[in-house]
Amino acid sequence: MEYEKKTLPFMQVIEQLESVMGYEDNILSLIQLISKKQFLSMRASIIEAFEVNIITTFNGKFGEEVELGDVTDAVRDVTFRLYPQSTDPKSDITYDERVAWCEAILQVMDEAAVMNW
Repeated sequence: MEYEKKTLPFMQVIEQLESVMGYEDNILSLIQLISKKQFLSMRASIIEAFEVNIITTFNGKFGEEVELGDVTDAVRDVTFRLYPQSTDPKSDITYDERVAWCEAILQVMDEAAVMNW
């Protein structure tokens, strides 16, 4: 899908990301192992949530014990680093800002997926 290089509401992107990750009120569900197929599906959904035209692949060796929490932590850690809680939820985010944000999340996700503890 080809996306327009337009500005989007910040909260729209946040809501899309939360939808991809799902809301888990049971902390134990975050330690469930995910498969490479699930990881790649979440990765693709995150790219879609940002509405950006980037093509990137996961090239690492997928770890044996990748947990759902590894992925959700990557998304949240990068998001809070780039956009602290003081960020105005009514602000807009440009296409280039979304590309940079998305690429940063994917990099941290990919690093987490190849880690073996």
